[in-house]
Amino acid sequence: MPIPLAVYELVHEIVHHMARGDSITLVPRHKELPTQQAAEVLNISRSFLIKFLYRGEIPYRREGTHRRIKLEEVLAYRDRRAAKRRR
Repeated sequence: MPIPLAVYELVHEIVHHMARGDSITLVPRHKELPTQQAAEVLNISRSFLIKFLYRGEIPYRREGTHRRIKLEEVLAYRDRRAAKRRR
């Protein structure tokens, strides 16, 4: 059975990371994270993340007293931050 190129590339990348000893987690991009988990993805403190949220650098929504951030927004911010550092 032929494998679509996108699936092949994904499996190739997963195997590459596993060979390096990296952990792999598959999570839907639309998943919402609490602030602590989002901070862990960005490798920053939770209080530092909250400053970004209040400044409007990362979109979020409130659920009662809790903040929820879409994983895709966290990853987009991480990519923007990395590109800025490279420049």
